[in-house]
Order: sequence, then structure tokens, then C-alpha cells
Amino acid sequence: MSGDAQICVGDSTLLSIDATVDSIRWSPIDGLSMPEALTTFVSPSMTTTYFATLYFNGMTEVVPIQVNITSEATLGN
Repeated sequence: MSGDAQICVGDSTLLSIDATVDSIRWSPIDGLSMPEALTTFVSPSMTTTYFATLYFNGMTEVVPIQVNITSEATLGN
């Protein structure tokens, strides 16, 4: 599973879940390349917390991953 990420405005990052599941659904779907895949690229316009809802063996688990947006000047500090 990927952890929280920090990217610059206009960039994208990869969100991934390393799990055996029956299905997955990411939300919110704005800025997602593939909302029902274990791995998806995101390019949010502002800091966003994405939620991966995992369905397996009749159970559900929700995993939050935050993508923080920052300016290029502060990314390296």
C-alpha cells in the first residue's frame, strides 16, 4: 500500500493497494485515472484525501491516503 504523498501543483502520483481483494473502489474519483483498480494515478488540484474501499470475503475495509499539494519551492525542504 502506498502511503501519504506530497507533490507539486500540476504533478501526479501513483496510489496503490497491495492486497488480494474481490474489488476496490477509490473515492473521490476526480483526478483518478482508474477508480476501480488496485493502482491508479491521481493529479488533484488541491490537497485531497483519497479513500480506497476494499471488498473481500464479504468484508469491507476503508484505507485513507492523503495527497498533499505544495509549491516547488517547499517540496525539497
